[in-house]
Amino acid sequence: MGKGSSKSVVGILLSAAVALAGCSRAEAAAISPREFQDRLIAEIQRQHPKAKVARRDDSQLDVRLPHGEGGTLHLERAYEVYRGNPGELDVILRNFAASVGPHAPATVESLLVLVRHRDSAPSVGTDAAPLMKPLVGDLAAFVAVDRPDSYAIARSDELRSELKLSEADIWAAALKNTRSHLTVEPRPIPAGRPAEISTGEGLAASLLLIDEFWDAKPMTSDGPLVVAPLARDVLIVARLSDTALVQSMRKMMAEVRDDPNGITNDLIVRRDGRWHVLR
Repeated sequence: MGKGSSKSVVGILLSAAVALAGCSRAEAAAISPREFQDRLIAEIQRQHPKAKVARRDDSQLDVRLPHGEGGTLHLERAYEVYRGNPGELDVILRNFAASVGPHAPATVESLLVLVRHRDSAPSVGTDAAPLMKPLVGDLAAFVAVDRPDSYAIARSDELRSELKLSEADIWAAALKNTRSHLTVEPRPIPAGRPAEISTGEGLAASLLLIDEFWDAKPMTSDGPLVVAPLARDVLIVARLSDTALVQSMRKMMAEVRDDPNGITNDLIVRRDGRWHVLR
């Protein structure tokens, strides 16, 4: 997940929808359990260069770190999540590998909220589940920790232990920090032309959580808006009334189905202060 320093911008792109819809991207073939395990081993060793990793079979690894941390990793659930959302492979591997070793404790200041595919965190539904809230369709909001090289979706039990805060207070702090990163200002969306929203920090999708942005008068004065969450840091926005443009955006989203930076294939529409999947 790229992290940059460029400021948030809203650029009106005369031909964005047409150009993006015309991009030909082959769907990535799902890798086998053995290949998934190989990629995970490589990620563990990248994050923990002194780790000793032993393969039990295609679904289990023994991992030992220099100071005794580690244990047996069971990969069935992580692989199942990957098969359901191959575009999130890098995120799944990174978060899974991070779970085997020590890391600096989270701080209130390091919390953020990320919008990602609901299956981005392999531990959902377990004791180590992250803090997650459904958003719309297959998108969900996750509490994450801003680390030097990446954003890491955090385990809820670790956050509560490290921060000594309730889940409600953790969510409030993470959303407050996220707002401070998002300096995009509401601007009218011209007829017949799409707008692109990007932050340079991998946080554009998190703007979907900021109701006051989407409900501001410049964003609502010309009727409902359709958003294509094209990637973690790219939102394409158009008026719902621009039917030809919306159709181009729908085609665009279908053609980037397994893009590694993609988070959904749905178009969403803002109506009455809420997001809905555009059917």
